[in-house]
Amino acid sequence: MAADWTKFDNLFTCPASVTDDDLKISYEELYATAKRECEGLDLSSAQIMRTSVMLGWYFKHQQTSRVAYGDKGGYQHPGQEKDALLAWESIARSWDEVRRKAQPAAAGGLTPEAVRDIFVHVLGQVDDAGLRARLQDSFVEALSEA
Repeated sequence: MAADWTKFDNLFTCPASVTDDDLKISYEELYATAKRECEGLDLSSAQIMRTSVMLGWYFKHQQTSRVAYGDKGGYQHPGQEKDALLAWESIARSWDEVRRKAQPAAAGGLTPEAVRDIFVHVLGQVDDAGLRARLQDSFVEALSEA
């Protein structure tokens, strides 16, 4: 069952520390995009709340990165900015994985990842490298035409 995001709209407000008007507008646009991208996905309340945190953190980073290193409101040094970016990227990757897993399989079908895993497993059992390569090429061609 798809989540009702309207219950969570109050969580999705641009953080008060973000003072740039263009970032505030971008926040609202990105929230609307995120809601559209997640339509039909079966997400838990916790996953929706994580989305709120991820968006807020991203826009705080954008605000902070617009200030010179060492200035009030900015990162103190490039390493601090790098650490913030790496942490955010880790959160975003795990969120992408959550979204991918929440996508419904086509009417009784398998997810693309499940199909890939099956092919990799079966091809891994073929000892003849030439035959394995030909089969792999045939699968790729057939799937790309499907």
